[in-house]
Amino acid sequence: MHSASTPRVPEPTEMGAVERMRLRAAVLSALVCLALGELYVPGSVPVDNDAPQVRVGECVPGDIPSDGPDPTDKCNAFYKSQGMTYDAYPIPPVCSTACTFEETSPPDEGRGATYAMQWQTRGLNRAVGASEGCGASLPFDPWTGAVTLRPGRYVLQGSALGSTSDFMAARIARLVDAETNQAETIALGTAQYAAEIDGAKAFANSVVAPTEYLACQETKILLQHWKHVKAPGDWGPLPSTGFDEPRAVHASLSVRRVGGTGGCASSSSSDGMDDDVEATRTCTFREAAAICDGNGFGTSTADAWNERILYDPETSGDASKCGASAADDGAGGIVVQPGTYLVSAVSPGIRSLIFVVRLAKYDSNGAYVETVALGSHGFERPDDGHPETNALSVILGTEVTVTEPTRFRLEQYVDASATSGDSKGRAPGYFINAGRFNDCDGDLSSYGANNVVPVIGAQLTVERLSRDRIGRSCLFRETIDATTAMPDRFMVNSATGHNGIVKYTWNNGRLLNDYVSSPHSNATVNCGLLSSTVDADGTSFQLAAGNYLLEAVSMGYAMSYGAARLVAVNSTGSKFTVAMSTSTKDETYATGVLQGGERNELMFIGPVHVTVKATSAGAGASEDLPVFRLEQYHFPTTHSYGAGYASGSSNAGYKAQESVRIGAQVRIERLKEPEHGGDTTTC
Repeated sequence: MHSASTPRVPEPTEMGAVERMRLRAAVLSALVCLALGELYVPGSVPVDNDAPQVRVGECVPGDIPSDGPDPTDKCNAFYKSQGMTYDAYPIPPVCSTACTFEETSPPDEGRGATYAMQWQTRGLNRAVGASEGCGASLPFDPWTGAVTLRPGRYVLQGSALGSTSDFMAARIARLVDAETNQAETIALGTAQYAAEIDGAKAFANSVVAPTEYLACQETKILLQHWKHVKAPGDWGPLPSTGFDEPRAVHASLSVRRVGGTGGCASSSSSDGMDDDVEATRTCTFREAAAICDGNGFGTSTADAWNERILYDPETSGDASKCGASAADDGAGGIVVQPGTYLVSAVSPGIRSLIFVVRLAKYDSNGAYVETVALGSHGFERPDDGHPETNALSVILGTEVTVTEPTRFRLEQYVDASATSGDSKGRAPGYFINAGRFNDCDGDLSSYGANNVVPVIGAQLTVERLSRDRIGRSCLFRETIDATTAMPDRFMVNSATGHNGIVKYTWNNGRLLNDYVSSPHSNATVNCGLLSSTVDADGTSFQLAAGNYLLEAVSMGYAMSYGAARLVAVNSTGSKFTVAMSTSTKDETYATGVLQGGERNELMFIGPVHVTVKATSAGAGASEDLPVFRLEQYHFPTTHSYGAGYASGSSNAGYKAQESVRIGAQVRIERLKEPEHGGDTTTC
């Protein structure tokens, strides 16, 4: 077992070493041995109290008494006093990896929000990942929430939780002036709305879709959140009985380095990454509405697929490099050139009962041809008297190959019972018309002065994959037959008797029964899946030794509190938490609240870097490696639908073209390890 022999990091003896320690302090790797197999998850914390622990990224210098002059010394002293190893086990070199930076709090504290209509920086205070690979780090002192990027090309994404707001949105921004906190937008997140009814709050995530960003010099970026509030609100809720995790997550920012500085005026090949030709290139297409526009994102037709209009001016990325561009037919679609891509999307909906987003292929006459990727089952009750939000439907990264220029469009199905004209999600214009805002240059001026900055609805990301990523992804989906009326909720398995979610516990494995592999996978290039088993406790899957990125989205309905986590489990049943999701909450069925918070709320995880190793004794045998599960914590309500509402029996327009309803999803990407002894310039 490595934990007993891993050397401690020596105390810094000169300023250069101290600065290097500060840079790496929040992104050190944690090492945990699981039975005969080993799992290295940078920045994670084991659930098993008997396992060795290294708590990474939450050692706040001011909270730890020490006579040491340096914050890193304080953390070293603290860990040593607890009998723990504060080590720097290096991640094996890989061609590309990711770090995730989280805003966390102890489970008994929650996360309060400032009452101010301005862009507020989320307090990212924990790093999961290794800066050596992803090119990003979280400064230790001062604790500003800013993430530092080394020069290079990145894909950035994030989500931020909030409540009690007629309008809120997240953004990823570049810090321009640390003294004044001036920042400029890199990418905006989905517009969100979270009502409070008779004291019952709804929490909702604003999601920033994966967005390409080129840093030509060292750059500090922020995850920020804008809220229009009439009363104090919260950034994050409090967990409940049986949560049993050392932290709750309220916001996250993920950084993936995908290329060097090609494209910068002073670029060179000395940064150790491929140039623009071989780097993954990304374009993000966004649906936008003017702040004052009372029509918001437009109206929908019930029991039909409705286009989400992706406007070219809100596109980020270089179409000539990513291979995707806005279609010339004015219908809001895109044209994708021959190549292999990873596509993902997020789309809001409200007061529509069931709604689902999909990426569809269509012909030159505008006629539907086929579905390329299908999203999760969204749900939001259309009745008054409950704390409503813009719920979300999400497509997790799906590998797609086209052999000729092909037209795609993002579409959203709206339930046959939908009655709301703004069922595509509410934008601020709705509340301006209702007299709940002052005007565009009043309450909303700090979001985007003079109505210049738009609000964002649906988002579609298209990543043209570099050679080292093609064929290395796969997707697990939790699915239900769309052609039958029952079951009408997720996590129901008639073969095993599993009937929905279990309250007060994490022992709720999502039933990921549908496996989708890359069309380019083969015996040597694949996502590393060894096996998967669907049983009464959910889906467990096992990965071969190697390096991976894992990301997931889980779903809950009418929860008093909910969160998801990816865990690794050894042969004796001991669990190690790989990654936590952002949490969520509906104060359901409070006094005077008629319906409670009846919607499918999503919880996002990662992407997180995981290294799986087999012991020499096992030589890679499957029994020597841990298995992984997507689990969900659920604080009870009177509902039995806590894993997600999936009704769709009367939706003829959906069943005519789609065969499944989708709940939780997990994406696995096996990272290519460089040739020639770890030289990443060979990627």
